[in-house]
Amino acid sequence: MKKLIYFVLIIFIFTSCEYEIVKFGEEQYNVAFSAPEAEISETSADTLMIPVVLARTDDGKSVTVTVTVDTESSTAVENQDFKIISSSTLTFSQGCGIEYLEITAIDNNQFTGDKILVLEIGDVSVDLAANTATTATVTFVDDEHPLKAFLGTYTVSTSSGYDGVADYSFDITTTTDPVDNTKLWVTGWYSDAYGLTIGGSFYVVVDVDAGTVTIPLNQTLDSGYGLSELGSDSGLKEAVGTIKEDNSIDFTSFDDYFTITITEGANAGIVFDYYYNMYWTKK
Repeated sequence: MKKLIYFVLIIFIFTSCEYEIVKFGEEQYNVAFSAPEAEISETSADTLMIPVVLARTDDGKSVTVTVTVDTESSTAVENQDFKIISSSTLTFSQGCGIEYLEITAIDNNQFTGDKILVLEIGDVSVDLAANTATTATVTFVDDEHPLKAFLGTYTVSTSSGYDGVADYSFDITTTTDPVDNTKLWVTGWYSDAYGLTIGGSFYVVVDVDAGTVTIPLNQTLDSGYGLSELGSDSGLKEAVGTIKEDNSIDFTSFDDYFTITITEGANAGIVFDYYYNMYWTKK
């Protein structure tokens, strides 16, 4: 049985027009998507429910709203990457409330990269005030990515180069690069020396044939504490790990310290930690 995925964050709206809690004038009537973006795997059998909200008092008249596809901005193609299984024209029988555009993904069984669908509010049967939330973006995540086995969550176990800081571990998340299929982006890096989750992301390069994962030097990331740079204690060596059978990554043979150093701002020069004996366990 298909599940319904509701594309909703927080909706402040009358879900019924039976009760008028707040009155507002016609100049405030508007229609909008309730959230700007969503994503679904191209292999998902679920139905994506995209809510369109009509903020308007009940005058007893039905209102129709048409949702259209922005084909110039979209890379996803209808009936190739997705299907709209509901009517594209939504009917608000009470003249206000919430209705759903229903979409399913299509698996093309080949690697084409993630596809983007941009939806727009089109024709409306009544005059409404201008609204900026009239587009929504749906990402169809390609499941045939060559690095899909390395996507998700890793637990990083590491030793610290700081005196008095014991070995520790933390979880990171890996995601794809939109252009380079050999890169993965890492978020959630942590420093036990300061008890800080380091903001921003950095990338690693995966060479499946060679069985290695490399953290390139001199990457800049916005750590949340000032612009920071990836490096090694010697300043010369890239951290290179070995891919294990379970897709975990063993950096324990790296004979230097992996570092992240703040390079700008009031905290310039601070090193988050000197990491060594790193092992990334795939969860």
